[in-house]
Amino acid sequence: SLRIQQLQRRALAQGHLDDSAIAKYLGLGGEQLKRLLRCPADSFEGRKAFPGILSGQGPYFYSYNMNESAAVNAIGSQFGRSKLSQWRAPSIKILLTESIGTEDPAWSYADPLNRRHGTGLCRNTKMQMAIQASTAFMDGHATGVDDDYVIDKGLTLSYPEAQ
Repeated sequence: SLRIQQLQRRALAQGHLDDSAIAKYLGLGGEQLKRLLRCPADSFEGRKAFPGILSGQGPYFYSYNMNESAAVNAIGSQFGRSKLSQWRAPSIKILLTESIGTEDPAWSYADPLNRRHGTGLCRNTKMQMAIQASTAFMDGHATGVDDDYVIDKGLTLSYPEAQ
């Protein structure tokens, strides 16, 4: 419900990660949950708060970003509400990954991946790209992916009905 979402946002804004939906889903809390959501190769020094966030929320101190199309849970949004079971081809749909943007917990298929695990030459753009960005898929498996994967899949990563 909208009230529950507001309470969860307020809890996160006040730094209560243990009250978040992901904590309840994973059954974890405290330092164990924080360690799970932080890549050991990530640096959190110098992180700034994302413009326009809730007052008092501060910087995003986690490494992984949720596919913004799956993260939306609002009536009337572009994507509407969805459950994981509604997403077709879940083995190719990214749920969590490491975005190059460190201020925001959401990731979009148009956002480059983080390069902390290495770089390579992008087949599609002929520019430097991320390789081996830690990624969890909607079917539960995880592997490293590169920007070529994201470019090849494109919009299919954002729509539940796309295959």
